[in-house]
Amino acid sequence: MISLNFIFPKTDQRVLKKYKSSDKIYQIKESLLNTSLPLNIDKNTIDYIRFFSMGKELDDSKPLSSYPLPDPSHPMPIHVHLLYLQTARITPMCCDSCNIV
Repeated sequence: MISLNFIFPKTDQRVLKKYKSSDKIYQIKESLLNTSLPLNIDKNTIDYIRFFSMGKELDDSKPLSSYPLPDPSHPMPIHVHLLYLQTARITPMCCDSCNIV
């Protein structure tokens, strides 16, 4: 099991959860959306979630084990970037992989 420390924008709340190393990033995103968002975040307004750790974006199709842990004795920090429905329609995309129209 690998502990992940999810860091959300615009809140001091953090979510600490454990996952299997074989879990894929998209599965972790689904789990987070279904169970553990901070109170001030409405999951119904989220259009897309991106995870970043140690300066790199985590690829949805890869398992957690494909990313090195900075220190196995501490939770891996995951910065959560949220794109919301209302802003996604008026904000130009930052890259081709966002896929929001």
